[in-house]
Amino acid sequence: MASASTREAREKYELKQKAVKYYDQNGVPKKMEEILNSMFYDNPDDVYGHLANYFAEHAKTPLISQLSAAVVSSSSNSSLPENTKPEDREEEDKAREAGVEAAIALLNGDINTRLQGVDPALQSDVDKILMKLYEELKAEEDERLAKEAAEQAALGGDGATPVKEEDASVSGKKGGKSSAKKGKSVAVVVVPDEPKEKLLPGAESICVASRAACTAASAVREEPLYQHIATLRFGEIPKDMRVPIPMVTIIQSGRSAPGKLNCVKEFMVVPKPGMPIADSLKYCQKIYSYVAKTLVTKSGMAAQYGNDIGALCPSYDKPEQGLDILQDAITSLELTPGEDFFIALNLAGKEIFDYEKGKYEVMGGQQKVPEDLVEFWVELLGRYPSVVAIIDPMRKQEKEHWMRLCDRVSDKCYVIGNHTYPRPGLLLEEELTEEFKTSGTVLKLDQINTITDILESAKKMEDAENQIVLTTCYGETTDTFLADMVSASMMCPESIPTVSIVPRCPSNAMEWKLAAERKKCDVLGKIQNCTEEDKFMYHCVLNRDATMLLEVCAPMHYMSGYCARFSELHKRIFNDPALDCAKFDSPCPTRFQSNESYKLHEENEEEIKRNIDEKRDAGVGFNENKSQEDSTDQTAETKDTERMEAPVINNYPNKETRENCDERKRLNDEICGQTDANKSRESKPIDRERDRYRLEDEKEKYEYFWQKHSVFSQWYPCTFVIDGITYNCAEQYMMHQKAEIMGDEDSAKAIMTLDDPSEIKKRGRYVKNFNQDIWGACSQEIVKRGNMEKFSQNEELKQQLLWTHPKTLVEASPYDQIWGIGLSEDDPKAWNKLTWRGKNLLGEILTTVREKLRRDIENAGPYGDSNDLDL
Repeated sequence: MASASTREAREKYELKQKAVKYYDQNGVPKKMEEILNSMFYDNPDDVYGHLANYFAEHAKTPLISQLSAAVVSSSSNSSLPENTKPEDREEEDKAREAGVEAAIALLNGDINTRLQGVDPALQSDVDKILMKLYEELKAEEDERLAKEAAEQAALGGDGATPVKEEDASVSGKKGGKSSAKKGKSVAVVVVPDEPKEKLLPGAESICVASRAACTAASAVREEPLYQHIATLRFGEIPKDMRVPIPMVTIIQSGRSAPGKLNCVKEFMVVPKPGMPIADSLKYCQKIYSYVAKTLVTKSGMAAQYGNDIGALCPSYDKPEQGLDILQDAITSLELTPGEDFFIALNLAGKEIFDYEKGKYEVMGGQQKVPEDLVEFWVELLGRYPSVVAIIDPMRKQEKEHWMRLCDRVSDKCYVIGNHTYPRPGLLLEEELTEEFKTSGTVLKLDQINTITDILESAKKMEDAENQIVLTTCYGETTDTFLADMVSASMMCPESIPTVSIVPRCPSNAMEWKLAAERKKCDVLGKIQNCTEEDKFMYHCVLNRDATMLLEVCAPMHYMSGYCARFSELHKRIFNDPALDCAKFDSPCPTRFQSNESYKLHEENEEEIKRNIDEKRDAGVGFNENKSQEDSTDQTAETKDTERMEAPVINNYPNKETRENCDERKRLNDEICGQTDANKSRESKPIDRERDRYRLEDEKEKYEYFWQKHSVFSQWYPCTFVIDGITYNCAEQYMMHQKAEIMGDEDSAKAIMTLDDPSEIKKRGRYVKNFNQDIWGACSQEIVKRGNMEKFSQNEELKQQLLWTHPKTLVEASPYDQIWGIGLSEDDPKAWNKLTWRGKNLLGEILTTVREKLRRDIENAGPYGDSNDLDL
């Protein structure tokens, strides 16, 4: 008995010792002591919440531990036409159910195994793992099929796969018949469609897993999903974001619908940019109701029933019927078609192509060859200027006729490709050529398309001057992921800090060149993520409401007969439909580059000023600051939308009026004065040069730098050694030390393998176990040591640093308010320390390093290298 008692006591003692060791190794007693002592003095209301927040700061980076999937509901949505035979529809239902089962098996099996232990915040890594798995499974399936074909051939078969009807159509035949046999025409040579990519059963699991990781990362970081996706897209959360513009199908027609009309599959409505989302959806619902009531009046109650996606399916014989009823519906709401609401048409040209005859069946019994189809759409769109977009007017294979149609209509209407490009993953590898272009692209968030593929494809197509339409699988859904993704990905936040108000724009090429050199958009173009470097250009254009002129660095766009304007909400250059420059005394071209607006200002400066003055007199654009009493009848959602639409000039919200502009923001007075609704047109113009020269003495005190082309930048490539380790830039040393201090050895090793400073910075942003207090306490010393070694070990760089004496070095980054000043060098507020927005920590550290190097040289005495002080 005593022996058993002794054994229990010993086991209990050993267990206690293990517990003590475990807790000591993890620093639990010390942290408990710290928080309990500090909490007594903090006296928080929520004791346990306070404790939870404290320990959450010390938690390890959350990793994926398990991924599980199950069937929540079975969708009845079908992509087949309404007149599909019951047996074909049943076959599709079985195939879809099999696909769902395969997807769930993959998610609970291989995908779950591969993603365990992965940080969901590293979206690119997650997507690479998913695509690698899919490629392995695809290779196994191809090997299995090849083996079966070989076995079949060995048994006496030829291993050939029966040709389906749609495959036969590619060769110019359909249903086994040839038009040549009829004796009426020779065989038509048809460029075949590109072979359709055959996906594995359950391929949808790839997109599902990619979205799940993205959503999980958002939840872990406790930030809205759209902000997390914006960080993936731009590397940081933009200051302002916008709600996407909805594109709502009201009427469905085409071959699957009753009636003779084949050439329009969907009639859609699109609200104008900037319309509050609450108003947009309300109007869309009213338009739908108007159309439904009109159809019931003409055709009875059955006409109000919709299809699987809720669209109305009337019997139409020509496209004018759908266009007329939509325009009537818009007008009935006291809105103007083509100004307040637009129409978009999904033409689905591929679906109405007759491969046997090489023609498009636009209506029952009426077929057109490609050149005639171009004329058909040009004539129709000319009669309906409210149509702002057409999708897939014909097959991509008709490149010559596609481009001919674009040349004829793209100045007034977007020509969008849906089935014209491969899926996003393959689109990234496809070279875009001048032979085939679109002004818009549909990207689908489904099947094996990952979040990374979508974001990178969106950037690629935006660089090719395409608008992005994001959609998901066919059918209805309550998932809001799509809206979050669009909100986060379609903007150019880098333009906002460059905005400034000007009294006039350059009116000739020389003035334009000088203004562009002063704005230095080419410098910002090297690091922005909006477009290609050479397309990020200086602009002088109207603001959103056409009430003032702005200078801004922004991606170049082609204008279509309207004046260019810059939208602070959308952070992009847009056409201004309210100001048709084609009607000026000196008309502008029907198509011109937005950065060449000086050609317009040169001849029509007075007319543009008159338009601005008229809008100012009417108070347009100056009633952003409604009183609380005036807006009590608005919904919270509408208020938020209007707040987002408020212009931001140089990051100062338009709500800031003359009364609260203090001395520290003296240079912003001109902005406040310009946005004052009571300011008289007859008041003196702003003397910008006067303020420029007033601060010239202050500006001379500083040595400005920014970007990796400057030797003072953390990103500047150079080699130096610290503690036996060779670094390729100061940024690498900084991020490597960050990972080392936080105990993230994996990130530390990964950072040392990278050469691109932007990738180094990105990797450093995701260091595990990050503690802001620790980093804040040591980061400046790390940067100081890194730069001391960088400049002391590189003689040429050291001389350039010494030459800056006695000026203070200033990092003129318009985005960084910690290490920089939050302003660009050409911003007047950058010329006086009182008006800086940032701390300029990097500039101060470099100045300290320079002075230390100078003292070391001086202390070397007369036997030192006197050339070092040849300043």
